Amino acid sequence: MAMQSPHSHFQFLSLPREIRDLIYTSLLTSSTPLPSSLGSLTKTTTIFPFWQLDTRFIHIPPNISPNAQGLLASNTQIRSELKDKFSRPGLRCSLKYHLDCMIVRDSELFPSWRCIPAPVTYMSDHLFQIDVRSIGGGSTEPKASGSGRQWMTSSFKVLELIEEFFNRGPTFRRVSKIREDVQVDTVLVNVVKPDGLSEEEPWERPKRRRTARLPDGSLHPFSMYEMLVGHVPTFKRTLQGRAKRLRIAYDDHVSEHIIEKL
Repeated sequence: MAMQSPHSHFQFLSLPREIRDLIYTSLLTSSTPLPSSLGSLTKTTTIFPFWQLDTRFIHIPPNISPNAQGLLASNTQIRSELKDKFSRPGLRCSLKYHLDCMIVRDSELFPSWRCIPAPVTYMSDHLFQIDVRSIGGGSTEPKASGSGRQWMTSSFKVLELIEEFFNRGPTFRRVSKIREDVQVDTVLVNVVKPDGLSEEEPWERPKRRRTARLPDGSLHPFSMYEMLVGHVPTFKRTLQGRAKRLRIAYDDHVSEHIIEKL
């Protein structure tokens, strides 16, 4: 049997198209693990303070390359097959930008990418999902004045982060002019419920106080959910021309009455 040259390459295009399609799907939908702790994220320079005199910051997420970037540049036939995959209805439902966002001590946002399937030019008909998680450290005691505005700041910052994604693209780096090519079909803001919290559906129980907090001092996730729902008019103005739909969810459960067509 003839020995294979150590410099030979695997003939990817010799595989049946059905097998190549399975590989494309696996590549486009693969995601990085959820950050296990704040220390697992690389601290980078901040984008900017939310308000002029505010000490709260949004950090730039660690940069990752789009999953399909290499294959899109490798071969004309492969690029054509990948473009075909983007337009298939079955994949359009599962293909998404996926951003995790940890809110630490109600003062800083640490976003990190879980999945960027492809460059922005291929993603205009797909989903942008941001998972919002609150980590403790905030005070568990109500404050006498100004507390409502302070606690609502974090939800405004989530809106600010989404706006910066559309203005700057997935890298969040500064640009000389606002980008106009970043568009998606749907924006989904999903507030993540910590392990061990009640399994009750949030819209089937009485509303909580907007200042409700967990024992570790973090804002109760349903309180964050309520605040985000209250910002729907602002979301619609911000996302005009950038997305067709807005959905706000609590632990992946979408309340139908707050699905907004932009």
